[in-house]
Amino acid sequence: MMEKLKKFILSDGFRELVVYGIVGVLTTIINYVVYLLTSGPLGINPAITLAWLLSVLFAYWANKVFVFKNNAWRGKALVREILSFFAARLLSLGFDYGFVNAAVAFWLMDDRIAKLLSNIMVIILNYFASKLIIFKKK
Repeated sequence: MMEKLKKFILSDGFRELVVYGIVGVLTTIINYVVYLLTSGPLGINPAITLAWLLSVLFAYWANKVFVFKNNAWRGKALVREILSFFAARLLSLGFDYGFVNAAVAFWLMDDRIAKLLSNIMVIILNYFASKLIIFKKK
């Protein structure tokens, strides 16, 4: 059992999970800070949108370079990758809107807490989309 654990910890898959976690935390911090700074003056939905846009731009670059070590920056593959990354993130944006608004309206949850819970779920969903679809190794 210990040998299997040691082998996993030394594997590339473990490195990928750790780095994804770090990138996910940084992306969440960007998303949450932008939301906190803009939700008062802009309102909840515009703040979610701006936070999403800035954090997705960072996440694309960081996932491509550091997590999945994808160095292809040209051609049709890059266009497909960018489009699929943003499409997956649009789905997570829809989830974010739905969850935060439902939590505030139906569960009377503070929007800042709802946003934080939503971000945690979005990190998990986005990892599987990136790993299995967007940056899938051929």
